Amino acid sequence: MSIPKRHHYLPQFYLKAWSRADDTVVSFRRPHRLVLAEAKTPYATGFEDRLYSIPTEPDPESQEQVELRWMSPIDNEAAKVRDQLIETPGKRLTRAQIDAWILFLISMIFRTPARLRWMNDRIRNYDYHFSEEEQAEYQQLRPKDAPATPESYFSDSSDEELRLRTH
Repeated sequence: MSIPKRHHYLPQFYLKAWSRADDTVVSFRRPHRLVLAEAKTPYATGFEDRLYSIPTEPDPESQEQVELRWMSPIDNEAAKVRDQLIETPGKRLTRAQIDAWILFLISMIFRTPARLRWMNDRIRNYDYHFSEEEQAEYQQLRPKDAPATPESYFSDSSDEELRLRTH
């Protein structure tokens, strides 16, 4: 299996709907004051390398589990639904197709680099309080080298240990 490095927060199938005759889309960016427009293929825009990677995982496939096990399957199913919506607009969707489309639309809210940074910030700065029962369960489950309390697990762990890679 090929391990993806390029993680599209704007899926290629979704961008292709706006492709021009030369199979490119217009990509806009504003590095300073001016807005720049550039023709790019859907493959070459709307992505960040290793956006969903978990660098602390032990092997390359595990590091890319969010892309491989979540994002790719969501996008693949949504692409099928989008194709049906375009090819046979009056045909009713099945419950599974409706669910796949809804899951895709919701994923579009949470998969952008800015949203991932926002979520990471919220996780890192949340004031964690754990009940006595949760404290006891943590003590039973924690590895020997893990922080002593669940609070310290969140406050003392490095960003790489807690977050999806957003840079």
